Amino acid sequence: MLQGILLGVSLILISGKYVRPLKAVRGYCLWCMNGSSNEVSLCPSNDCSLYQLRFGKRVKGVLVLRSIKKRCQDCGETPRAARKCEFLDCALYPYRLGHNPARQGLGGKREVVPPKA
Repeated sequence: MLQGILLGVSLILISGKYVRPLKAVRGYCLWCMNGSSNEVSLCPSNDCSLYQLRFGKRVKGVLVLRSIKKRCQDCGETPRAARKCEFLDCALYPYRLGHNPARQGLGGKREVVPPKA
C-alpha cells in the first residue's frame, strides 16, 4: 500500500478508499528521506510537525490531522497556502486542511432540542 504513495500515485486506491492519515504520514516521511526507512528513523528534523508520527504509529497527545495541517502550512509558507496547494501527488494532500475526506458526511449535526417550559 505504501508503495503506491512512494510512486506518487494518488492516495485513492484501486478499491476507491483513502489511505489512513498515519499511513500517509509514513509515506510522506519515506518520500522525504528518499525511500529509506533507516533514514526516517534517523531524521534530523526535530522541529517538523510530523517528527513524532514518522513511524506511522499513534503518539499520546499528538493529533494526526492537526500535525498534517501544520506541516502543509509550513510547506506553503503561509497558513492559507495549504488551501491552494498544487502538489496533488503529495501523500498529505487529501488531509492538508485538517480533515479526513473518508469521514465526510459522518456524524452530522446534533438536533437542537427546545427547552421545556
